[in-house]
Amino acid sequence: MPPYVRPLIADVVVRGDDGQAIPYGDRWSDGPPDDTYSVTSHLERFAPLHTVADALIAHLVATYDVEVSEGPEVAAAVVAERAVERGSAPVAQPDEDFLVRVVRLVPRGVHGAPLAFVFTNFPGVLLRAGLMQEFGFPSCGCDACDETWEGGAEDLEGTVLAIVAGMYREFVQLIPSLWFGYELETADGGSWRSSGRWNDRALAGRAGAVRMAKALREPWEPWPLRAERP
Repeated sequence: MPPYVRPLIADVVVRGDDGQAIPYGDRWSDGPPDDTYSVTSHLERFAPLHTVADALIAHLVATYDVEVSEGPEVAAAVVAERAVERGSAPVAQPDEDFLVRVVRLVPRGVHGAPLAFVFTNFPGVLLRAGLMQEFGFPSCGCDACDETWEGGAEDLEGTVLAIVAGMYREFVQLIPSLWFGYELETADGGSWRSSGRWNDRALAGRAGAVRMAKALREPWEPWPLRAERP
């Protein structure tokens, strides 16, 4: 199977009011100014992340034996899942101003982590992986963080390819206290681990933690390759 290759994307040049190109990713050598926190501007620079996500989906469908679903029902299901995780009431209809598109991929025949690509109007991509985790690309998007679409694309690609290769683990700790989190290893030798306390209001309380711990007894497996057609 051919490896994933990022599609060619034209340079994104963002100019300020003075007409000069803004060097995103290399602006704050001495740290970001206080007034750049929680401020988001020129978000159009993240638009290529949608193109990268589309390319990743096409690669996964062509390479692995997966079930693909999208449409209003899938979007509504994702909205409901996110509401439960945040301890809020699910809405009757997805927020169309936020969700642009949702594509869910579930590997067939193995205990592989399902993925849902959530295209947002930020613009950005939320990647829902396995049973509990959601990763954002860009991770923040505020002016202080000074992120670029290239950095977000690299992180998105690395995360997706690591998960489908079986290098991803979710866990729930029940004793002595409730914790949950994940571990992820990437092809370039990097590793990530994150954990946090299980919120009794979100994530359905202790009963939900017990159910999730049982569901995660087996580690996530690599996705099965798609059979070659004669």
